[in-house]
Amino acid sequence: MNKLSKFVLLPAITILVALVIIPANACYGPHITGIVDRTQVNLNEKATVTGKICPPAENVTIRVTFTRPDYSFMEQWILTDNVTGEFSASQNLDMTGYWNIFPIYGHFCDRLYANVTDPTADPFDPTLPMPSLPPYKTNFYVLG
Repeated sequence: MNKLSKFVLLPAITILVALVIIPANACYGPHITGIVDRTQVNLNEKATVTGKICPPAENVTIRVTFTRPDYSFMEQWILTDNVTGEFSASQNLDMTGYWNIFPIYGHFCDRLYANVTDPTADPFDPTLPMPSLPPYKTNFYVLG
């Protein structure tokens, strides 16, 4: 072998061996990902959120927050798997409307949603709940 082939061939073989032997890690930094099993849910049915944190670690607790359409919420604290970092949480969705679902890991979160409908509701009933507001009162301090 001449000197040029030694300086080119040996580093190339070393790089190829390193790429084949060392498995790729798909974790490019700390994050959390999640997915909800379905986005269209009937009233009082269960929605399941599954996901993964990266990098996985031992004794990591994440929070899954289910936010109702009226902005009240329910939280579940879930212990992730020590090896894979995977988690799962289920919740009965008890109010019709658009639900926001947040898997939260430290200051990282993922935003998911589910739209809850009532199959027994009359789709042609136009009556909507109207808020009761106090009568209008002029603020004269703003005008002065």
